[in-house]
Amino acid sequence: MSRKELHMSPSEQEPEQTDETQPLDRPVNRYWRAAYLFCGAVSIAGLFTRLTVTDRWLFLSTIYYATPLALLCVGCLCSAICTWALKWRRQSLVWAVLSVAMFFAWSTTCFSDKSQPTVESDISVMFWNVARKKDMVPAANLINQVDADVVALVESGWANAERRQFWEEHCPNYDISLLGGGLLVMTKGTSGTCVAEELAKNSIYRRIDCQVNGHELTCVVVDLKSDPYYSRRPVLGKLANELAPFRDKNLVVMGDFNTPVESVHFGPMRQFLREAFEVSGKGYAPTWPHPAPVLWLDQIWVGPTIQPIQCHRLTPVNSDHRPVLAMLRIADEVEE
Repeated sequence: MSRKELHMSPSEQEPEQTDETQPLDRPVNRYWRAAYLFCGAVSIAGLFTRLTVTDRWLFLSTIYYATPLALLCVGCLCSAICTWALKWRRQSLVWAVLSVAMFFAWSTTCFSDKSQPTVESDISVMFWNVARKKDMVPAANLINQVDADVVALVESGWANAERRQFWEEHCPNYDISLLGGGLLVMTKGTSGTCVAEELAKNSIYRRIDCQVNGHELTCVVVDLKSDPYYSRRPVLGKLANELAPFRDKNLVVMGDFNTPVESVHFGPMRQFLREAFEVSGKGYAPTWPHPAPVLWLDQIWVGPTIQPIQCHRLTPVNSDHRPVLAMLRIADEVEE
């Protein structure tokens, strides 16, 4: 030690650098803090909206739709990792507990095994958003492979003679009904006249009666706007009001609602309809986006005269939406 250093006070002497105060660690800590700021803020916002107002208020509904349980679980886990790296042990423990809670909520909500044995007279119904693909041959092949009694598609292309010819050639076992707006219904029976309705701009539905396996079904195909910045309340409320008069018929409502099934705005529909997967689902519920779906957007709802027996998702081809397949039983055939 030099003579100058001997005369320096302890406060004037340069402290020795330890592993925790290495200059090289400081930029790394900034990255951890930035990651924590993002993950923590998103997770807190998502948890707050989910536990309080859900999607009741328009300005918070976007946060609710953008933070499904699967992403909240990941966000809480990332926050736990970031705070652990920053040596903030108590915060890390809190985030770890929240991550476990979100994982439990996700697993209990999104996975189901409620299916029942089927009988020969059950009616199979398939719904699928085929995502406006130009090449529909893979979609037609999957439809023929599934061989459902009723098939409803959205985003299937223009309703013209060329499109009709394509489906008649590739799915010869079905009666084809082009409903307009990219909506289509195929039945292994006969179908009646289509009634076209508009709920709002870019939000439509079609209603058509079908004769299948000796039963008349009132099939409703829905395609709602995907914009997250509009309220679903008036659209779903109007849909419920217009379908309520058909509650005593064999009503099947299927579509891409672009709204998670747990939304409070499905309340009016729940007064007389049941979602098939909630009643008889098997497997993982979310349908979009494939191959890692986190949102339950594609749904099949049925009226009081129909009992869902089975409902599960299929692996799509050329689409980011998973097809939905349900086995339905008419009320007069349900065993007491």
